[in-house]
Amino acid sequence: MQYYSPELINDSLLLCNVLKVNSEELSKIGSMFSLSGEPEETLSILCEKYNLRLIALTKGSEGSVLYTPEEILYHPGFKVDVCDTVGAGDAFTAALTIGVLEGKPLAEINDFANTVASLVCHYNGATATD
Repeated sequence: MQYYSPELINDSLLLCNVLKVNSEELSKIGSMFSLSGEPEETLSILCEKYNLRLIALTKGSEGSVLYTPEEILYHPGFKVDVCDTVGAGDAFTAALTIGVLEGKPLAEINDFANTVASLVCHYNGATATD
């Protein structure tokens, strides 16, 4: 069963000003709206078309990209002995949200969000508890 449609995604993008997607989601959005090219090109088009302030692209073990109309910040991620990736994207999003709300520099936000997400990967399940 499909839980989304091009109309729902479009309407949601019109309502937001910050977007967090992973590589797979960005690829699906790109296909859905006939956007081709490198991920940065898709991020640029989405940012402009939907007047987004920030797009966070998580790339699993390859880190993340924070894209704004003014700058692109890459983070290579951290080398992690992965136990479970469940919850890593949510942890990244929570850390990103805290950083944005606190007005932190994007490079600091990107580092912190990657740190928190990698910590979650050390544990089984969606929380970093023993």
